[in-house]
Amino acid sequence: MAGDLGGAFGDLGTLLPFAAGALALGLVDPVGLLVALGAGYLLVAAVYRLPIAVQPMKAVGAILLTTASDPQTLAASGLILGVLVSLVGLFRIVEKAARLVPRSLIHGLQAGLALTLALAALELLLEQPWIGLACAALAGLALLRRAALAPLLVLLAGAGIAWLGGAPAAPLAGLAERSLPVLPALPDFAAALPGLVLAQLPLTLTNAILLTALLARDYFPEAGGRVTIRRLALTTGAMNLVAAPLGGLPLCHGAGGLAAHVRFGARSWRAPAAIGLLLLAGGLFFAEPAARLLVALPLAAVGVLLLVAAWELLPLAAFRRVKPSCRPVIVVTALATAAFDPLIGLAAGTAAEALRWAILRARPLPGRR
Repeated sequence: MAGDLGGAFGDLGTLLPFAAGALALGLVDPVGLLVALGAGYLLVAAVYRLPIAVQPMKAVGAILLTTASDPQTLAASGLILGVLVSLVGLFRIVEKAARLVPRSLIHGLQAGLALTLALAALELLLEQPWIGLACAALAGLALLRRAALAPLLVLLAGAGIAWLGGAPAAPLAGLAERSLPVLPALPDFAAALPGLVLAQLPLTLTNAILLTALLARDYFPEAGGRVTIRRLALTTGAMNLVAAPLGGLPLCHGAGGLAAHVRFGARSWRAPAAIGLLLLAGGLFFAEPAARLLVALPLAAVGVLLLVAAWELLPLAAFRRVKPSCRPVIVVTALATAAFDPLIGLAAGTAAEALRWAILRARPLPGRR
């Protein structure tokens, strides 16, 4: 029970940077953001009964925080992605393609995502290195002692250190009254499709759906069978069709989030149910103070949680077990994924796998001259 409560907060390292940034820029409604996240976690608890992550879509979030966007375009992207990913689940498109993907490519994609999370974590840590070092030491101690609520302890300690040191909190522009639902117009859909949807879709299909399904079966050999590619696509679609009109961020699942939940002790439906109820209550009754709390948490502490998730996600044991000829494929896939995105990583890994097979076939069999 204590492990589930601690693990419930394990994926805040992925959630907080995007949620705080979107709130600070006034791109999302605090009520809609928290209610949609809470409802997503409760959906996960009911459907999978495992600590499957619910997190903002990374590509959309990164683009929104670095470009001049608006809530209507954001809502349009969520609606389009919700429909497209639901169709992928209904027609089992990714499920059929997944049967053709070798395990070496899967391990490479997993390692590439771990590297991506680690780089993002280091970037956050360098913004406030003294807070990051203190939180990293606390996280290491909490993990060694298997302390319950370790992620929450790290975040609260980081906030306390930042407050004592006089570190300024980010300004908050997202609390103005808004009319809900957010209903985008046709120009908003036209702007969202090339600028946000096409950048996000490959990442969602690979990391949020394919890798999450495979990682769930690794962590939970028996219960992980409930986490199918089709179900992940359908729950992703449903979450976005709810989050978009509420003025929240586009949502997905994620292999890194699952790794973070498990690393901090989550093992059952209690973890997503606990964080889901907390977020839902915050959105319905305490939206303003909850939003201010999210923005006040130092990103260096968030970076520590991301770094722990990255380490958990690295397929070190699998790298040692595979055939030596498969290791270059894993490395190529990982580096391409970290340098570009999972779709490029998948293409590079496929090319490396084809080259591996060509080399093996060209070698003479033992005893043949």
